[in-house]
Amino acid sequence: MKKYFIVICKILPYLIYSYFSWILPYSRHPEKYDAELRFKKAQILIRKVLKAFRTTFNEIDFDKFNSEGRKDQSRFIVCNHISDCDPLLFIALSNKPVTFVAKKETRKFLFVGRIIRALGGEFLDRSDLKQELRVFINIRKRMISEPNVDWVIFPEGTRNKTDILNVQEFKNGAFKYAMKAEAPIYVFSILGSQRILDIKCKNKYYPVQIKLNKVITKEDYQNLSTVEVSSISHEACDNGVKEISKFDEDMVYTLNN
Repeated sequence: MKKYFIVICKILPYLIYSYFSWILPYSRHPEKYDAELRFKKAQILIRKVLKAFRTTFNEIDFDKFNSEGRKDQSRFIVCNHISDCDPLLFIALSNKPVTFVAKKETRKFLFVGRIIRALGGEFLDRSDLKQELRVFINIRKRMISEPNVDWVIFPEGTRNKTDILNVQEFKNGAFKYAMKAEAPIYVFSILGSQRILDIKCKNKYYPVQIKLNKVITKEDYQNLSTVEVSSISHEACDNGVKEISKFDEDMVYTLNN
């Protein structure tokens, strides 16, 4: 609990100010506010939060992702999911507005849920196929009508809480509407974010690795099925996790000793 107390002491006033001045109104009616403005406000706050947790980053090819961002084309970002902090990493590091596809339970989260709502995210009810279909159709439309915003989804469907070095199976349907929108698919891997909120982890610093593994363009997948694209993305993500895991222990030791 000590690290939570330290973080609260550092950012509580700013967090309270942000919550009432823009998080609440933005999350209630994101359509009334410019996407760039909403994202920039969220990015400033998230960077402060991660800094308070003493999070450090090892970004592998993230500069390539940022340099390829275009305001006239929405991108589809997929990644493994090991922590509630994972969405925050993309907000902190991206130089282009991002929003998220999340499970419906996330909507109720006091902080992360409100931030995703403020960024115009969509929430899936995995138990309601009709609702899930409506959400993905809406995402496809928005990827075309709002090309200045990228979309992040964690296709495992839920956090991997047990074997984080082996990425869980990706949901094939997650790729369908990105492919219909002819959006490029960027496959990332994350490792280290699972320690940030872990009460039992008492490190002084929390290194997080985030790696761009593969870009799948519309030319690459034009003759492929969603199952095949899902499989290719999963393999790239899983291999990426295993690659960055080789450096994980050394990074934690070096920063905390």
